[in-house]
Order: sequence, then structure tokens, then C-alpha cells
Amino acid sequence: MVSEHPELADKPARIEVHCAHVPDPRAIELLGMIYDQLAFQEIKMEVIVKDRQTVERDSVETTN
Repeated sequence: MVSEHPELADKPARIEVHCAHVPDPRAIELLGMIYDQLAFQEIKMEVIVKDRQTVERDSVETTN
């Protein structure tokens, strides 16, 4: 990514995925694989469930 956008070097990156409902187990598995691939590029990913929870790698945690 830095080769295409050198101005972003050393800046943190994050992708947020917003959902109306908690993803089903198959979708969570896919999101986990995406999370792992993005981690290689030092990009953080968060799945945010509207007004309820944040889905993180291998778990579902409640946020307020």
C-alpha cells in the first residue's frame, strides 16, 4: 500500500464493517480470514453491530 500511497506511510489504518445484526457463524469465519490477511498489512478491522456489539476475531464482545 505504501508504494501506491507514500503519504500514508506510518499512519494507522482501520476498516470498520457496520452490521444491523450479529453475523452468522459462516460470515464470522470469513471476517476472521479477512482480519488475518489485513493484519499482515498492519490494517486493523472491526465489525460493529448496530446498537449492540463489536465482533472481534474469535469472539463477540459487548461494547457501550
